[in-house]
Amino acid sequence: MKSHEAYEMYMQGFPHKDIGNYLGFDAPYSRKLVRRHALRNNLPYPRKQVDHSKTYDLYYNGMSTRDIARLYNIGERAVLVRIKKFCVENRVEMPTETERPRVAYELRVKHNYSFAKIARMVGYANKSNCFRAIKKYKEENQC
Repeated sequence: MKSHEAYEMYMQGFPHKDIGNYLGFDAPYSRKLVRRHALRNNLPYPRKQVDHSKTYDLYYNGMSTRDIARLYNIGERAVLVRIKKFCVENRVEMPTETERPRVAYELRVKHNYSFAKIARMVGYANKSNCFRAIKKYKEENQC
């Protein structure tokens, strides 16, 4: 029974130290117990790691960190950490804020969305900032 409970806690993301403290044994025994239970019952082990590429793709394509955080039910800081880990692991340049004005401009020209809607989609604080960014992008690129 303890092995099943330890496995369930492990799959929910608890560290072995906390599992051991809760069930009354140490972390190495927790590792052993969880692994043995998983192998005996044909359960997945080790647990899947987070796929950082999806977070990176969403951010790179213009989704705000706030919206990504809501999507994955994590904090905005965690989103930035995931993006940075993906960039370091894959030797990709960090996406910068220079993509936001381009995406906002394209949304305005192609789909004629309102500035308020674009601001929400791309991650500007308000529609005024979005308007100024689009105007500046247009002037710099002579579109």
